[in-house]
Amino acid sequence: GSVIEEVLITNKPLLIRNLNKHAGILSSGWDGYNDGSLIIFPLNNEKGDLTGIICLHNKMPPPFTPQDREIGSILASLCNETLRATHALETLRESEELYRLLVETMNDGLGMQDMEGRFTYVNNKLCEMTGFSREELIGSRIQDFLDEENQKQFRAASAKSTAGGFRPFEFEMKRKDGTSFPVIISPQGLKNSDGALKGYFAVIVDISQRKEDEEARRKMEAQLQQAQKMEAIGTLAGGISHDFNN
Repeated sequence: GSVIEEVLITNKPLLIRNLNKHAGILSSGWDGYNDGSLIIFPLNNEKGDLTGIICLHNKMPPPFTPQDREIGSILASLCNETLRATHALETLRESEELYRLLVETMNDGLGMQDMEGRFTYVNNKLCEMTGFSREELIGSRIQDFLDEENQKQFRAASAKSTAGGFRPFEFEMKRKDGTSFPVIISPQGLKNSDGALKGYFAVIVDISQRKEDEEARRKMEAQLQQAQKMEAIGTLAGGISHDFNN
């Protein structure tokens, strides 16, 4: 086979000092391989699989030497590391894009906060829920969207979370138009590579529909109880009337 095929099969560097004297070489498609010296280095990924080659062809004397091959192997190793790092960055970028897509299309609000509790990131749903733009929300705090009573509850809930771990809590948040809506806030801590707390993130769920459904169910239950009472009263009245007639 060709010199390139040999490297593809052996996955090892190949040095040919004189192409004219190297028997059995087939052309790889370029006539320049007919003379001079040649070194080919395989490029491998982190699993050792061949991902490419570096081919150096020297048509002028002196020819490549075994020392050139060793130096070239070091350079090829550096190329491998660069390619692996590039691939890792591409993989990370793809993961970040997938994460961003998931966060931006989720049905609940999500916000990230610094150690002072100020938003450093909010998703589209949180903007939609509150009526504020992303620019208006960044730098603000959850307390900014609570009335005085809910701020007291928030401080108490935050103190409990700090003392005994993070737990969900329920509040009334204010929209930009001044109206309020009930939410459940589920906070969690964000840690750095050393495990130290560096901020927070919270999932904020609008439970307006749930509250409306609960209110509707309570009304139906109250109406049912009232109907049952009226039925009982009617039955009792009918019995009393029957007794009088007798």
